[in-house]
Amino acid sequence: MSSRRVASHAGSWYAGDAAELQRQVNSYFERAQLPKGMETANVKAVIAPHAGLSYSGFTASHAYKAFKNSLKEAERVFILGPSHRAYLGKSICFSAFTTWETPFCDLYVDTDTVNSLKSEARALRLETGVMNKEDDISEHGIELHLPFVASILKGSATKIVPICCGSVNEAAYGKLFKKYIDDPKSKFIISSDFCHWGSRFGYQYHFEKEKYPNVGDSIIAMDHKAIDLIAKRDLPALDSYMGTTRNTICGIQPISLLLNALVGTDCDVLPLHYSQSNKCRDINDSSVSYASFAVVTAA
Repeated sequence: MSSRRVASHAGSWYAGDAAELQRQVNSYFERAQLPKGMETANVKAVIAPHAGLSYSGFTASHAYKAFKNSLKEAERVFILGPSHRAYLGKSICFSAFTTWETPFCDLYVDTDTVNSLKSEARALRLETGVMNKEDDISEHGIELHLPFVASILKGSATKIVPICCGSVNEAAYGKLFKKYIDDPKSKFIISSDFCHWGSRFGYQYHFEKEKYPNVGDSIIAMDHKAIDLIAKRDLPALDSYMGTTRNTICGIQPISLLLNALVGTDCDVLPLHYSQSNKCRDINDSSVSYASFAVVTAA
């Protein structure tokens, strides 16, 4: 089998035609409003959603509009996301492919950094693996970032390091990535949607029901509690919150891994945008929430 991963969700989850996709991306960028100075800030990482572009693209565009200039300066960009189908245990798994197709251009995996990470993980007694090719192709959590990434990086020598995360020890794996957080030529993308609420997701927790009797208001408040804790980089409180609510934030492991890797840095985690597929009206509804952030360094 070829070592080139096809853009398996192009033409369905996002436009497969480069010109059409560029128009869509440009439209999102034109409408996204950022805090003053954000577009020229030194952005180390972003957290952004991975649903179909028609659902979460506008929220994601806030992160990538902030990230544009910093991303162009990177030698490599780590893209960490959850695995929606394959069970990965307590491991991180690297891509089975060395090239990723996008409608704009091919993106190349930084295999030297992958090999270094494998060696460094062994020294720390941390598990790593390689995705099964079929699971790699079917997984959408990383691919749905590439319309934005490739639109910014086309023609660039910047390489990608796609990684799917299992139920990892976030503190231990945070140490693994610490040196790359400190490296100005390395950038990070964390892939996550927020609350998946409704019977079809097996999740109908009513957060602070007395305060928020309307379930739609409750979901929004619950998400914003998580957003606040992530912005504060309050790992113990975030862990407690997740233990209580079990909020279905699918990328909570890579988010927590990033926050652990940021320990000791002067980075600010800035929320940029929040949206939902729709607002739930009652117990019979369902919704998915989306949030984006930029991690900004002082220098």
